[in-house]
Amino acid sequence: MNIIGFEEYFKAAILIPIVTINNKKYFLFQKRAKNIRQGSEISFPGGQYDKILDKNFKDTAIRETIEETGIKKEKIKNIEYFGTFIDSKLYIECFTANLDIKSINELNHQKEEVEYLFLVETNFFKKNNMKEYSIQTWHSPYIKKYGKKVWLLPSIKLKLPKFYHKPWKKVHKNIYLYESSHGAIWGITAHIIKVFIEKYKE
Repeated sequence: MNIIGFEEYFKAAILIPIVTINNKKYFLFQKRAKNIRQGSEISFPGGQYDKILDKNFKDTAIRETIEETGIKKEKIKNIEYFGTFIDSKLYIECFTANLDIKSINELNHQKEEVEYLFLVETNFFKKNNMKEYSIQTWHSPYIKKYGKKVWLLPSIKLKLPKFYHKPWKKVHKNIYLYESSHGAIWGITAHIIKVFIEKYKE
């Protein structure tokens, strides 16, 4: 795949960890620490690609999962590429893996980034209806600072069409959400779950 402008994208990787206990399959989630970006949100382990530390995005997914959950590398089994999520300068490669653990108590999460870890049975997402919403974003050629316009794109001076002299609408974007006892599982995480459940329907 040759993505034009790829060097400008935020590049990351996510692991979709699956834990099997008593013949039941669970997703492992993390509740992010309150004081970090996107604090208190629920997500899968993952993070930004590091061109020094990582040979590829699979390395990123493994490294971030080890850092965030405290799991040993040899306990991450059957790692497979699942798909790539691309959205507005965001590029995320997703991988599935089986975690060779019998209890979540075997993990020692990173307190600075993760408030706690928890499991949710995969069947929960098959039985509980996903909610779907939409948002509309805007592009603006300026920002307002102290009541004055600060032009980011001087569209008038550049003699661009009048359409670009003021904020303009972007297309609607779908937002997916599952309600859980730990809070809303939504956004990219919910989108990945949606695709996973559809792919592995029994």
